[in-house]
Amino acid sequence: MDKEKELERQRKEAEQEAERLRKEKEKEAEIERQEKAAEKQREMEESERRQKFELEKLKIDSETKQKDIDAQREKEKDELELQKLQLELNTRVRESQSNTLVDGSGDHAVSHVPNITLMKLPPFHEEKDDLDAYLNRF
Repeated sequence: MDKEKELERQRKEAEQEAERLRKEKEKEAEIERQEKAAEKQREMEESERRQKFELEKLKIDSETKQKDIDAQREKEKDELELQKLQLELNTRVRESQSNTLVDGSGDHAVSHVPNITLMKLPPFHEEKDDLDAYLNRF
């Protein structure tokens, strides 16, 4: 009977040891599941942070590009305004040149009036001409 009791005791110890090992394995498996879940959570948070960062980066890039486009449009607008002003100035200069005649001596500019014929005056020479006689001719 001692052998039976000894075998029974060993069997109970083996069952207790098996139960302890099973519980320890379950505990380790639970810890591993929790670690995996925590790792997955960290990865998801990191992924969200990266997405937010990329979204913010795209937003900033978009704003920068829009500012560049606006600046380019403003520059083109200014250039067009400058060209318009230059064209207007050139037109005025041409009109001024076409409306101005130079008399025979080249010393005096006379404005051109379209329907009035210009009288051509002979030039006055101080050395030769008498001022009173010159004026009385006209």
